[in-house]
Amino acid sequence: MTISRANRSLSLHSSIREELMRRIEQGVYPDDEPLPSAATLGREFGVSQITIKRSLRDLQAAGILMAQVGRGSFIKRRTRLLRKLGSTNPYADTQIEILSIALETVDDPILREMEPVDGPVLCVRKILMAEGRPFFHDVAFISKPVSEVIVAEFERYLVVEAFERAGIGVLKTDLIIEAAPADGEIAALLGVPTGYPLFRRYYRFTMSKTGLVVMGLVQAPFEQLACTINVPEPSEA
Repeated sequence: MTISRANRSLSLHSSIREELMRRIEQGVYPDDEPLPSAATLGREFGVSQITIKRSLRDLQAAGILMAQVGRGSFIKRRTRLLRKLGSTNPYADTQIEILSIALETVDDPILREMEPVDGPVLCVRKILMAEGRPFFHDVAFISKPVSEVIVAEFERYLVVEAFERAGIGVLKTDLIIEAAPADGEIAALLGVPTGYPLFRRYYRFTMSKTGLVVMGLVQAPFEQLACTINVPEPSEA
């Protein structure tokens, strides 16, 4: 295949990447089938498999493709949720997968800046799944002992939502928002390459029950989660 004139000024692998992206956008490759192999694409474009693999890696790093061992490269379905900043309402059409519930100490340096809870406390780690794929990772620390009834609810609801269902509301919300690259562990959990940009939301909820604080961190691939905030205008005197 001949690369278009518009792409001749690009490097060879960049030109192939742009052509593959064009095909993806036009639906040439079905979502549920792997892209042609590197060998097949190499023959089609008249380049080495190394060049093809470099183009595919670029698309994987951009969140367009995902690699499945032994199966090839697939188009990554994009699920994006928009929610109010600080909201504790449930996410529609998602499932919760508990990773662990154990006693842990808050050691994240940013959480340590948000009046951290003292000593080992109950820590709930979970993955939210959307369309059968990891959507975001949540780790929540709870400052006081929790009844078994509420702990059981953590398998169905986010931690703060479980408390709200038990009649314990949120009095104060503190948030820190940042972007950061995924490290090896979180990248594996979310199914993205190491170094992939993440949306991070650090939170600290002061609950209506005396001494109860829920604080933690939500991490999601940058293209999958967005937040809104409404700032009321100051009232006129």
